[in-house]
This record gives sequence, structure tokens and C-alpha cells, in this order.
Amino acid sequence: MGYDNQVLLDALTAFAETLTGHYEVGEVLDELTDRVVDIMGARGAGVSLADSKGQLSFATASDETVTRLERVQEELEEGPCWVAYHDGEQQFIDDVTTSERWPNYCRICADLGMRSVAGIPMVWNGVGFGAVNIYRNQPGEWTQEDAMVAGVLANMATSYIAHASQLDEARRLNEQLQEALDSRVLIEQAKGLMAGERNITLSEAFELLRRHARSNHASLRTVSAAVVEAGFRPAP
Repeated sequence: MGYDNQVLLDALTAFAETLTGHYEVGEVLDELTDRVVDIMGARGAGVSLADSKGQLSFATASDETVTRLERVQEELEEGPCWVAYHDGEQQFIDDVTTSERWPNYCRICADLGMRSVAGIPMVWNGVGFGAVNIYRNQPGEWTQEDAMVAGVLANMATSYIAHASQLDEARRLNEQLQEALDSRVLIEQAKGLMAGERNITLSEAFELLRRHARSNHASLRTVSAAVVEAGFRPAP
């Protein structure tokens, strides 16, 4: 597909502005998934990161369907995100219903309405520490332009994560990545509480949390902690 250069420039500018102030790794990853969906016309996007032991774990996703697919790769230890992380190369599936790679994962993708998938590695100084997954609900070839744009967005987020981690301090990088994974656990708990109490979907609960965080200039982790640990509930 063709891309609007101004939209891509706006996304890179927004990332650059993020760098000038205080930010958390989890917030950068949420921003990355939102931008990937908007710019690439995707159905959804997710990010998985390597934990302190080098095991790939789900970190963030644009919606609950993508969350499930990220966890499937984590559990099966297969799929484009998994391979992109381990091999450091972009992975593409043009149609999950005809692909011979990762049959279990592809079957679940098809069942959930996803037809084509891309896995983009996140690499810093030659070391992989995660990957971005991009999902479309229609089959089709991933073009060189698709690969380039996805790579630019992933590399931008990667550079900010490394910057937040004081660049060359591997120990600090692992701490930041683990913090992002811990934040996701807290957010998932908050979503579950809100969904159960208000009889709404997990996606609706997530939007309530995110809307409250953004309107009050707070991090999603802070709002989720207030919900789980202090009994706070955002207004509908």
C-alpha cells in the first residue's frame, strides 16, 4: 500500500517529542502499537519483549485479539514474532490459510479473523530484545515499502527504549524491559477488575483506563495501580 509521508513524519515527530520529557517504556510501546495500526492500515499490532532470562513475553497489544495471539506465540514458542526475535530478521505471512509455517499458530490466527502477519525484530547494538507483530484481516503480500515503514517505527521505539535504559548498560536495559512486563501484568489485572465489575469487555475496560490516564496526564501503569491497589475506579 502507499503511505502518506506526512503521517509517517508526524509519528516520528511524536516519538521525538516523547524523548524530551519523562516517559516509561510501557508508554512508548503503547504509542508504537497505535502508530503502527494507524500508519499501516493494520487490524492490530503487538509487542513482545525478552525478560531478564531471555524468554520472550507479551508486553502490549492494540486489542484483546492481538493479546491472545501474542500469548499463543509465547506459549507455543513459534510464529513470526518469536522467529523475528531469535533470528533478527523480518518475518512475513501473506496468508495464514495457505502458509506451511507454524500451522498451529496460523490456524488460531485464521480462527480469530487475522489473515496476514508480519514480525519485525527490535534490535539494539546487534542484540535482539523483542519484536513487533503486525496483523491484517485480509490476505496480501507484504511489500518492501511495508517492511521499510514497519522497520522504521520499530527502530524508533527501540532507540528510545535503549535511551531510557542509559544506552550501553545491559543491566539497566533488562530492568527497564522487566518493568514494562510488570506494568502489563498490573494493567491486565485492572482491566479484569473493571470488566468484571461493570459487565463490559476487556477492550472497553482498557479504553476507560487509557482515556482516564491521557485526560489526566498520568501513566497507564499509575492508573492501573490505583484501580488494583487503592480501589480507584475511572468514571464511565
